[in-house]
This record gives sequence, C-alpha cells and structure tokens, in this order.
Amino acid sequence: MITRTELLMALGCGIILALPACKKEKPPPWTATPRTFSGSTYKLTLATVERCDVRTQDVMRKGTVGYVNVGFDAIIENTGGEPMQIDPTLFEVRDPQGNSYEVFVSEGCQPELDPSQTIGKNEKHRGFVTIKLPEEVRELRVVFRPRVPAGDEATFQVKR
Repeated sequence: MITRTELLMALGCGIILALPACKKEKPPPWTATPRTFSGSTYKLTLATVERCDVRTQDVMRKGTVGYVNVGFDAIIENTGGEPMQIDPTLFEVRDPQGNSYEVFVSEGCQPELDPSQTIGKNEKHRGFVTIKLPEEVRELRVVFRPRVPAGDEATFQVKR
C-alpha cells in the first residue's frame, strides 16, 4: 500500500516534470526591412522593434487579453536645410489585412519620440513610437510621412 507521503511526492514530481511543457513559447523577435531609409531631407532608422509595457492611468490601454504593446525605436536625422518637426503621429501602421493601429502619444514605450521636438540640419532625435495590436499579428507595414517635403515617405516591412 502507498502511503500518503509517497503519493504526494509522486504527484509533486509529476507536476514539476510537466511544468516545462506548460511554458508558453516566446514569440520570435520583430525585424524591420529596410532598417534605414534615406529620404531627400531626412534619414530614418528603426533601430529595434520590441514588445513593451506602457505607463498609463487608463486600464484599457494597459493591455487586454490577446493584445500587446509594440514599440519602434526610431532614430530620425535631419539631412535637409530646414528645421524638421518630429511627431509620432506622422507614422501610420497597418497589418496585411488593412487594419490600422493608433500610435500612442505620451503613453508609449520609453523613451518616447517627443512630439514637440524640432530638429535642425544634421541633428538627430531618438525615441519609441508605440502601438497596441492583437498578439497574433506577425506582419506590419510602417509608413513615416514627414510634413515637408510632402510625398517623401519611408516604408518599412516589420515581421516576426
């Protein structure tokens, strides 16, 4: 006959052995193609693309089941002669099905791309542009549309 202690030890060992199989696999990292785009008056690099938590008082924005916050670490350099305004809302993000994702302003991954920043010739500014998207999304199209010159947009394919 098995004692209660032996039964508990056997059950405990079974649970411990099963734990690694219960772990959720970590999704592959995000990559951007191209990594750097050179426009006529600016250069934009997506240095990293990563999942992050956001700081906010709004519980709905913190993340709901099935959604993740993803940040694009953007480095923008003004290569033109005129001052250039930097604003996260100049980024448009869509998935292959055409769904559009809102860019967070003042609640994103840290440090954020400062929407009040204006950079002069040969100056750089760096910060995250953050969106919330369904966990199952594996591919995005990121477009940066500067105000001046119009039509000089950068397009990146971002996949994981």
